[in-house]
Amino acid sequence: MSRVIVCNPAAPEEKVIAAVVEALTEGLAVVIPTETQYGLAVRADSDEAPGTINRIKGRAESDRSALFVRDIAMAEAFCVLTPISRCLATKFLPGPLTLVLPAKENQTAVSRHFLSPHGIGIRLSSSPLVAAVMARVPFPVTATSANRSGEMTPATVDLIHKSLGEAVGLYLDGGPCRAITPSTVAAVNGAVRILRHGAIAEAELRSHLRREGLDG
Repeated sequence: MSRVIVCNPAAPEEKVIAAVVEALTEGLAVVIPTETQYGLAVRADSDEAPGTINRIKGRAESDRSALFVRDIAMAEAFCVLTPISRCLATKFLPGPLTLVLPAKENQTAVSRHFLSPHGIGIRLSSSPLVAAVMARVPFPVTATSANRSGEMTPATVDLIHKSLGEAVGLYLDGGPCRAITPSTVAAVNGAVRILRHGAIAEAELRSHLRREGLDG
């Protein structure tokens, strides 16, 4: 049976952080509030992770989710950062930006399961709750919007629970989600290509690169 824990995402209690870490370590799916909207998260270093996410969301097995990482060093274990992607990461991460980066040649469970045609999506969340969890786990966490495929992400955990049901092991109720704009998704393999417009405007990304003397 699913657990529901009420939390303050801006100032998470130790017992809340510990509960999330325990659930993720055990391979359970967790619904967690982020700085944009509620996310559906599972540890990413297991062969079951992609199937778990896709079954809960009712989406195609070929779909790929982004990865929450603790820091850029964790991302560099399986992704290649260029001067452009490093510049964007330094300026906008942590924050509502997903960088889609080329995978390193050394194959890991992460790169096998989460490599899309554009690369591997990386998220470094500015949510104090997500950051606290990622600081405690030694593995990346795959995360996507907490909704059924093709539907809008509900603003409350009660509605998400009704939609996703008991397949999720732990729901964190941080109150109604105020932000409805998802993260901006930018693929960086040479030039920058916006795959999804979101919380950070494309013009802001490109303006920063120009200020830093980079042509993206």
